[in-house]
Amino acid sequence: ARLGHQQFDWVFAPGPGDRFVTPRSMRYQIVPVKSDECYESEQPGAEEGTFTDDLSDHYGVFSEIRWIETAPHCSVVVGHRGSDATLPAGPNCTSVKLDKES
Repeated sequence: ARLGHQQFDWVFAPGPGDRFVTPRSMRYQIVPVKSDECYESEQPGAEEGTFTDDLSDHYGVFSEIRWIETAPHCSVVVGHRGSDATLPAGPNCTSVKLDKES
């Protein structure tokens, strides 16, 4: 069963009034977890011979937590598979299936 859009991964950090130090800044980005190559899916219910490049059934969270103002900033993840306006934005796993059938 498909669960729809949900955020499974979370980033927690202390806030004002907590007994631990509160970070100076925090930010996060939702990113797909992808393989460099297509592989045959073992997902229950997937049609036999279905290929994919997804390594997870949900997106992950890439986060930056800075404890001091002088800490360097992480670069925003761009240009990764799944970042384009159209999907798929990576290897074409449908063509892999077609190649295997020929």
